[in-house]
Amino acid sequence: MYVGQHEHIEHTLIEAFEVPDDAYNVSVSLDRVSVPMEEPRSRPVGRPAKDAPKRPIDRVFRMAYCGTVTLHDADGEAIHTIRYGTMPDGSRQRARATFSSMTTAYVYTDRARLIRRDEYERMAEVGLFAGERVELLYGVIVRMSPKGAPHESAIERLTELLIRRLAGRAIVRIQSSFAASDGSEPEPDVSVVPLGNYRREHPSRAHWLIEVADSSLSVDRGIKAALHAECSVPEYWIVDVRNDLVEVYTEIVGGAYTRIVPFRRGETIRPLAFPAFEVHVSDIF
Repeated sequence: MYVGQHEHIEHTLIEAFEVPDDAYNVSVSLDRVSVPMEEPRSRPVGRPAKDAPKRPIDRVFRMAYCGTVTLHDADGEAIHTIRYGTMPDGSRQRARATFSSMTTAYVYTDRARLIRRDEYERMAEVGLFAGERVELLYGVIVRMSPKGAPHESAIERLTELLIRRLAGRAIVRIQSSFAASDGSEPEPDVSVVPLGNYRREHPSRAHWLIEVADSSLSVDRGIKAALHAECSVPEYWIVDVRNDLVEVYTEIVGGAYTRIVPFRRGETIRPLAFPAFEVHVSDIF
């Protein structure tokens, strides 16, 4: 009875949800999953005989999409999670559109006005964010997560390793702005960008970007990964300091990374832009 009505049902559920008073931040993740299915084999051409056996069942795997929208309090603790999924015949575009609607409904009022990157930079120039660590993501000014000792240590090790090995071939920027789009200016923990003079404007291209994740892991895997893929950053690393591994995102198809490979202690990463350059995961932790 619900065929053809899912958009109306989704819209009704979104409107009915009330955001808790202590909600401070929102994180979004969208993943692909393989779903086991049982499907009858195609019927042979022609009319089957009366005593013909039933068509055999094939067990196959089909791709579907699932994800979460999580609301967090000021301390970063999750206070409410909404899970959403599509059937295997659903498209990635539809799933992303639904998540965009959810996030907009939960975070913004109907009178909200998103910030452009040039406006955000002018705000920073006059000192509106003095003493605050913020970044611009899809038109929203977002406070960045506090940094713990493991986070700082990983950045220090990456800084020493990359600057020494890539001198003269690329510029390594640490926690500096990246001009991702007209509505986004994130500050990756490490940006490896082409050689150039960035005195007048921030780089808008990168060989690869790195985020060091502790409490920010869901954001780095979700909205940050989506943003970097959409602005065609060919390689994106998430350094997971809780589990001592590095997730490497590559192969952009349709504005999304389609290949994610985890690297652990004892393994070696070769960046796409500099394949002769080896990064030993053990040197990061």
